[in-house]
Amino acid sequence: MRVLLLAALVACANPQPGSGDGDVVGPFTGETHRFAIDRFDLPGNSTEAKLEGDDLTGDGTVDNQVGALIASLIIDKDLAPNPQDLSATGLLPTTIEIQANNLFNDDHVGVSYVGRPGDSAIPVGGTFDAGTFISNRTAISTHSAEGSLVLPIFIDADPTEFPLDHGELDLVSDNLGGYTGQLRGLIHSDVAIHQAAISIYQMLLANPAQHLGFELLLRLTTPLSVDAIEHSSLLQSVLEPDVRLGGETWISIGFQFHMSPCDSGSCTPTQVIDHCDDRVRDSDETDIDCGGSCHACGFSTKCAIDADCQTGHCDSGACREPTCTDGVKNGYEGDVDCGGECGGCPGESCTANDQCASGHCALSAGECS
Repeated sequence: MRVLLLAALVACANPQPGSGDGDVVGPFTGETHRFAIDRFDLPGNSTEAKLEGDDLTGDGTVDNQVGALIASLIIDKDLAPNPQDLSATGLLPTTIEIQANNLFNDDHVGVSYVGRPGDSAIPVGGTFDAGTFISNRTAISTHSAEGSLVLPIFIDADPTEFPLDHGELDLVSDNLGGYTGQLRGLIHSDVAIHQAAISIYQMLLANPAQHLGFELLLRLTTPLSVDAIEHSSLLQSVLEPDVRLGGETWISIGFQFHMSPCDSGSCTPTQVIDHCDDRVRDSDETDIDCGGSCHACGFSTKCAIDADCQTGHCDSGACREPTCTDGVKNGYEGDVDCGGECGGCPGESCTANDQCASGHCALSAGECS
């Protein structure tokens, strides 16, 4: 079903307001209709990443760098599993506002993407044709959407926030009063990397035991920090700018969503599927989404008993920090007291003695011994 909807949206995108008579621009007239995004359908694989992207520069290449990154997170289970739980707890309050005289046929419509209540947003112009909205296209438009994106990307982390530029929006009626939509646009590369680093840091700190592979990919040689993650070769490479537009370099993004009528309030889902993924402390948790019946907590988090902590020690209501000499495999260690910041374990690759927990690197083999 999702593939069919994607195909319909791609097919609808062929008409291009702005390609002949100019962009559809404001001021817009008519009633403002408000909708709440109640479902985010982020790309699940490379095919969906392409379908949910667009050629944003007119060079014949589909652009969706962030979408491709999101799809890759599924492999190691690093993608937020239940975005609707974040909506139910108020962390995804995004709305869409449509100003139009007619939601079926109207050649002068403005649509705004509002990430959080009170955020400023610049609407993108477009047309409704038989209930389907097509906006100005980024590749040929000088009037596009601007706003804020609040997206459920990383598990064990709050939604990631990005400022959107050069955005385009398409909407297809679901025949129930709502719409399936696609948003594509651009994010400043330095902002995208910084915001992603904040979320990754939060994810690794909250649940290090489940994200050891991610930390190893970062190959950090300094203590874990937002700055270290931001300047890691991994993040710099996967979020390397892929678009040049207006004399600036950008990272492209594209995703699908569903929205329902919401004249006021949040109108988000109220039922939580899994309280261990909703980014609030509830049920029997001792800290946010950890302890009790959820996974054991990470570092410097609240606890009640030793079992609430991944380090196995609850001291005065707080989980003990791991060390490289505590005789326990914890933190980002690949084995007991080695790996990660503790130096390589036997058999791990190395180029110098100080990279190994043993203090010895067999240079002939390039491995810690």
